[in-house]
Amino acid sequence: MIRLAVDLSDAVDTATAPVTTDFAVWLFYWMPSEDAPDASHEHIVRIDDRKHGGPHIDRFYSEEGGKDTSLPSDFDAEDAEERLREDWRHFADTYYQAHGGWR
Repeated sequence: MIRLAVDLSDAVDTATAPVTTDFAVWLFYWMPSEDAPDASHEHIVRIDDRKHGGPHIDRFYSEEGGKDTSLPSDFDAEDAEERLREDWRHFADTYYQAHGGWR
């Protein structure tokens, strides 16, 4: 199953900085296990604005991986969720082909 998750959190960067809202929105392959209480999962793609100075795409789906930092600075969690909902099949198919299936 392909799932979408959204994580919004408040964080303070420094003692003098205002509280900001960080976000992460990602697609992952999720497969419940009959033999274990936990399900296995594999990250396909994540769009977030954490740790790298602005919104970016973590390209787990491609063979070369890496980050795409070409998103506009005002790209937010709603934009990220919309992008992944619209293009989920492309990202999942690309992951599957690049990695030879689900691990």
